[in-house]
Amino acid sequence: MVVADLYRQMVVLLRSVFTDNVEFEVECLLKHYFKINSAGFTEHLRMKISYNQYQSCLELAKRRMAHEPLDYILGNSEFMGRLYDVGSGVLIPRSETELLVQEAQCVIPQFFSSAFMGIEFGFGSGIISIELALTFSDSSWLSFDISDEPVKVATKNAQRYDITSIDWKHMDFFESKSLWQDSDQLLFLVANPPYIPTKDLKLLHKSVKNHEPLIALDGGESGLVMYQNMFSLCQDNEFLICLECGINQSESIINFASEFGFRCLNKVFDYQQIPRVLTFTNQI
Repeated sequence: MVVADLYRQMVVLLRSVFTDNVEFEVECLLKHYFKINSAGFTEHLRMKISYNQYQSCLELAKRRMAHEPLDYILGNSEFMGRLYDVGSGVLIPRSETELLVQEAQCVIPQFFSSAFMGIEFGFGSGIISIELALTFSDSSWLSFDISDEPVKVATKNAQRYDITSIDWKHMDFFESKSLWQDSDQLLFLVANPPYIPTKDLKLLHKSVKNHEPLIALDGGESGLVMYQNMFSLCQDNEFLICLECGINQSESIINFASEFGFRCLNKVFDYQQIPRVLTFTNQI
């Protein structure tokens, strides 16, 4: 048997479950297993394989058929044109979060010189802090996540891109105020908080609800609990804040942000024209 035979079998298997991108996913799985790049894939289709290799690749296909996300099987995900490690303890990056990073990249120079302190709530794989640390090389970061796995994954990703300006904190952001409250300078906060209402979690695709960390998705009864807590915590310091949010949430967030002294500076709409990123400040 050669790789081409295996490729065809895996396509048939995945097509029994999925309708889209099957050939692409099989190619990704095979390139991952045989450690080959796109340029060498066609040539490797003629390569003979052992029975063990055959079985191992079928196991990868079965994992995908069980709706394990492709990025978890591959162990990495692309974000902002860069490759990042991911694992089952961190969310897989979404295109909406690229909008969050892009908005931060645009708005930060309007408020800060080259050096500033950035804070991230719920860093997951670390992609947001890392991308912004790469953009603003003189910035320093306090990045918080309450779960164990993100610290390992984010640290590895930071090492990949030689980033040393981020202090990864394994702690609850809402207990972090003592670390930054004495600053008399404007602070920058960025977050993609959990914003899915608890009742809607059961409606998520099984690849999400059965595999991705629910703690990073569950936004409480309304989906807005974390936003309210963030504005309450930050109201006594001057902040510039960029936040990702969900469908039909932007106006509610803007309204209660104003109750804590924050005004909305900008909305960024996603590719479905949903307000997805909000920017706030309470700077006088």
